[in-house]
Amino acid sequence: MTSQLNKIPSWFKVIVIVLLIWNLMGVLNFAMQCTMTEADILTLPENQQIFYSEFTLLSKIAFAMGVFGGALGCVALLAKKKIAMKLFWISFIGIILQMNHNLGLANGGEMQSTIIGMSSLLIALTLLSIYLTKKAISNNWIK
Repeated sequence: MTSQLNKIPSWFKVIVIVLLIWNLMGVLNFAMQCTMTEADILTLPENQQIFYSEFTLLSKIAFAMGVFGGALGCVALLAKKKIAMKLFWISFIGIILQMNHNLGLANGGEMQSTIIGMSSLLIALTLLSIYLTKKAISNNWIK
């Protein structure tokens, strides 16, 4: 005996698709950062050169957790799978780890305010994704 899923409202799908596009842009950004060469880094302003040259493996792992967790979470939501919740929490943890690491590298100034602003936006969008997943589970939209 299986329970029938309730119909997912259109507004929910639209929001998840917008979040998926956002996260896919993050995946693209991750790929671009991971493929930057020394020559690419040298073309950046000095504060960004220091930032990218000290980008550690831990920060790359945290970045990957953030963007891939978010993108896969959105795909799981669209596929009506509860695993989306775990994926969004992985994304959230990655964002927090990366934010802390990046703030340590920023060394004040314009980079620090940019990192705080972007991290705040990412945290808010990830918490929105978690909220939407809870709503989908409670309304029996996903299994």
